[in-house]
Amino acid sequence: MLTEPNRVIKLKKAKSIREKMREAGVLEDYLKKIKYDPAKKYDFGDNYVVYEPITNYLDSFYFGEISIGTPPQNFLVLFDTGSSNLWVPSTYCQTAACCEYGTRVAQSSPARRINHAAFQPSDSSTFVYNGQSYTISYGSGALSVVLGYDTLRVNAPHAILVFLGAVTPAPAGCPHGRSLGDSPRADLMSHIQNITVTNQEFGLSTNEPTEPFYYAEFDGILGMAYPSLAVGGTPTALQGMLQQNQLTQPVFSFYFSRQPTKYYGGELILGGIDTQLFYGDIVWAPVTQELYWQVAIDEFAIGQSATGWCSQGCQATVDTGTFLLTVPENYIDSFLRAVGAQATSYGVSAGDDLGVRTEQRGGLRYAVDCNNIQNMPAITFVINGAQLPLYPSAYVSNSNGYCTLAIEATYVPSPNGQPLWILGDVFLKEYYTIFDMANNRVGFAASA
Repeated sequence: MLTEPNRVIKLKKAKSIREKMREAGVLEDYLKKIKYDPAKKYDFGDNYVVYEPITNYLDSFYFGEISIGTPPQNFLVLFDTGSSNLWVPSTYCQTAACCEYGTRVAQSSPARRINHAAFQPSDSSTFVYNGQSYTISYGSGALSVVLGYDTLRVNAPHAILVFLGAVTPAPAGCPHGRSLGDSPRADLMSHIQNITVTNQEFGLSTNEPTEPFYYAEFDGILGMAYPSLAVGGTPTALQGMLQQNQLTQPVFSFYFSRQPTKYYGGELILGGIDTQLFYGDIVWAPVTQELYWQVAIDEFAIGQSATGWCSQGCQATVDTGTFLLTVPENYIDSFLRAVGAQATSYGVSAGDDLGVRTEQRGGLRYAVDCNNIQNMPAITFVINGAQLPLYPSAYVSNSNGYCTLAIEATYVPSPNGQPLWILGDVFLKEYYTIFDMANNRVGFAASA
């Protein structure tokens, strides 16, 4: 039986990378030059070399706090069920994305000279240098890290700092390397330390692509997929928590608020579930491949009509690191006709708030009439025999009167060749989601 844990990490909402890059005037050029497919992170060869498209993170804005080292150095990370590695910026990295000197302007305070926290190995008495390194391709550049060991703490923050307002274009380089403890951000990040893992292996960035990492509100990524996916075979943070008995149960769960604010975006519950955050029964689905949190889709319906698209099988990855919901390429045109949407591309509307077209495919946004949203159909996933509907209020975004589907196409099939869907945060806002590591299953229940 699942019990309620005492390990709760409050998630915070901040501006997405896409918003930041748009404000800085660099988004359009960036998206023109990358090869965009949100499912590319699931396309790997027999040697499991992962090519991780950072475009998946462009719209993510749910982050939480961890610390590494003794004394603790704090970092804001994306808790990502679509990857398995833990990495943070470090003072070994001198690119602009790693700097702590990107000027951001807060709403009610003078300009603060800070961008990202950078881990300073010499400031930690428990740090051990490994020396091995690996590289992850992000389409527009490569993220390189060197490995080390130190004490990982996962924190339940009390104070939250979210920068609002404008952001300047990235500088050419990084003039200094400073740790978070030296920055104006440090005194605003009080927390309770909940989980402690000693000698956790993690990546210290030595090179980060300026676009888009410079514009990210988060510092690094804590991957929560299966250990077999970890680049370089490094032990995952979840493995460390389990091996050192830091979790009440081998379970974690996510709640994403439907109306996130800069103070509260949702919760990550480590070691169990919180019954106050959902209602009704939990629908359990077995994991079909122990790399990502991948489950089978029995059927997909639009309105009252089953499409039959999954009659030969479909797969879906449950991915907190992808914001949008994705539809396989071969179904996207039929989907658009059924919901009354039209594809847009560069320059179609000044109000296009989410994306653009790349290499004649992918990255497209799909516009709908804001006055017709109430007449649009529900879309329903049938998973392990249970119907999980999404209503237009969940899958349509309204930005200043310009309405688009929070949906995009994918072009890569699942490893077994079946059509691949991604259940990103658009779906997860509607369904409290439980990741059961002991029984290799995912649970869904209607969010409170």
